[in-house]
Amino acid sequence: MKLGTAEVDITPPIPIYLGGYGERQLPANKTAAPLKAQIFIISEKEKHAIITADIIAVPHRLVKKIRQKIKVLTNISEKNIIISCSHTHSGPALRHFLLNKNLKSNSISPIPEVMTTNSNYANWLVDSLVEGVYRAAQKMETVSLAAASTPPLDIGRSRRKPKKELSNKALILAFKNSSQLIKGIIFNYSCHPTVLGADNLDVSPDYPGAARSIINKAYPGAVAGFLNGASADISTRFTRREQNLAEVKRLGYLLGGEIVSNISNLNFKNKKTKFKADQIKFKIQLRDFPSEKKVNSMIKKYQQKLKNTENKGALPPEKRKLKTDLQGAEKVKKFIQLKDKLENNVELNILQFGPVDIVTIPGELFFSLGEKIKQQVAEQKIMIACYTNGYLGYIPTEKAYTEGGYEALSTPLAKGTGEKIVATVSQFWN
Repeated sequence: MKLGTAEVDITPPIPIYLGGYGERQLPANKTAAPLKAQIFIISEKEKHAIITADIIAVPHRLVKKIRQKIKVLTNISEKNIIISCSHTHSGPALRHFLLNKNLKSNSISPIPEVMTTNSNYANWLVDSLVEGVYRAAQKMETVSLAAASTPPLDIGRSRRKPKKELSNKALILAFKNSSQLIKGIIFNYSCHPTVLGADNLDVSPDYPGAARSIINKAYPGAVAGFLNGASADISTRFTRREQNLAEVKRLGYLLGGEIVSNISNLNFKNKKTKFKADQIKFKIQLRDFPSEKKVNSMIKKYQQKLKNTENKGALPPEKRKLKTDLQGAEKVKKFIQLKDKLENNVELNILQFGPVDIVTIPGELFFSLGEKIKQQVAEQKIMIACYTNGYLGYIPTEKAYTEGGYEALSTPLAKGTGEKIVATVSQFWN
C-alpha cells in the first residue's frame, strides 16, 4: 500500500459567518486557531482520497464540485473521494440560507452579506482542497499500518441521558513509511465540537484542533486527521467545566494525549494489507411535517417553558436543553419552508484497511446506531465517519422520535431512517 499526505490551511477571512448555533447572529471577528484540512491518498490498485476538514458540514452539491475538480487534476475517480468534516461549531457556515429574524413570520431568506462572504469562502475552499489533494498525490510512498483503540474517554457524554455510561473509545489508524517514521494518523472519536458556545465569535477547530496539536508535537512529520463518529446525541455539555479556549485545550489535550500514548505502542506489520472499498447509494424519505399553525403553537409552548425555567434559576445544562428544544421546533418551521431543497440522497462508503473499516455517514448518526454498526464484526475496528460526503441532518433512533428532544424535533428525516442505514451498511459484512 502507498500513501501520500498533505495538510492545507483553510482558515477563512475575517469577518465570516459561523455555522452551528441558530441564536448566533454576528460574524466571527477574530481567529483563535487556524482551521486545517488533511489529505490522505491511498494507492492500492486504485487511488482513493480521504479529506478531513475543520468545517461544520459540506453540502452534497459542494462535495460534487470538489470531486469533479480533483478528478480532472489527479484522475482519481469521484466515487473514491471522501470529504469528511469535524463539525466544529466555530467554523464557517457553508449553507446559504439563514433564519432572518428581521423578516415577517421568520421566513427563510438569503442574507446578502452571508451569501457574498461565505460563498466566496466556499469557492476558495474548493480550490484549496483540490490543491492539497494534488500535492499529496505527488509524494506517494510505501507504508505499513497499525490500529488501536483507547479505553472509553469521558470527553463526550450523552446530552439526552448524561448519567448513562458509554463505551466511547477513540480509534486510531497510523501509517509508517520505510524509514520507520509515522507518516499519517487518522483518529476517530464521537463528540460534538461544541466546547465553545453560541456567544463565541472566534474561528476555532474546537477540541479536535487541540488534540491534533498534541499529536503534531509528538510526530512533527506526520499528518493527523480527525473523523467525527456517531455523535448526534454526544457532546461536552456535561463534561466541560467552562466554554472558553482554555477548556478547548484541556479536553483536546486529553484526547490527543491518549492518541499519542497508543501510537507509541503500535505494532506495525509489513505484510501486504488487505484493502477493499465499496459504495452504496439509495434515497430516503423525508418526514411528514406538521402544519405551520401546529409548529407555531409548539414554538410558543417551548418559549413559555424556557421562560418559566429561567425564572426558577435553572442550571446552565438544563437551560441549554430547553433552548435547544425550542430551536428544534424553530427548525421544523424552516424545514417546511425549504422542504423542496432538502437532501434525500444517501451515499455510504466503506473502506477496509486490514483490521480497520471506515464507514461514512452523510449526517449526524445517534451513538447507539453507530454502536450497532460496530457490533457487526467483532474482530474489526470500525470507524464511523459522520458529516461525510453531504449532510442529511440528524439521524435519530426510532425511539428518539417518540421521546422527543432537540435531535428528534430538528431532523427532516422520516422515522426509521437510522435503522435503515444500519441495516444497509450491515450488508457489507454479510
